[in-house]
Amino acid sequence: MMQQDFSTWLRVELAKANLKQVEIAKCAGISPNTIHKLYQGRSGPSVLILSYICRALAEKTGQAEKDLLYAAICSYMAAQ
Repeated sequence: MMQQDFSTWLRVELAKANLKQVEIAKCAGISPNTIHKLYQGRSGPSVLILSYICRALAEKTGQAEKDLLYAAICSYMAAQ
């Protein structure tokens, strides 16, 4: 997998799943504003927020949550 920052990873995953920011926010139980900040790269996710997003993506896409979490952590760490 190509290294990318978290906001790029999030944009790619939402596009692949054909999900809007507000949809993933609702499914993850977090505010749309939080997703927007992450999407724009204006903030980084906490471990808890990361896990909520990955769980929501897994529910919506059928992908394995652990695989999503691994990719999300790698993308976040690549930008550090």
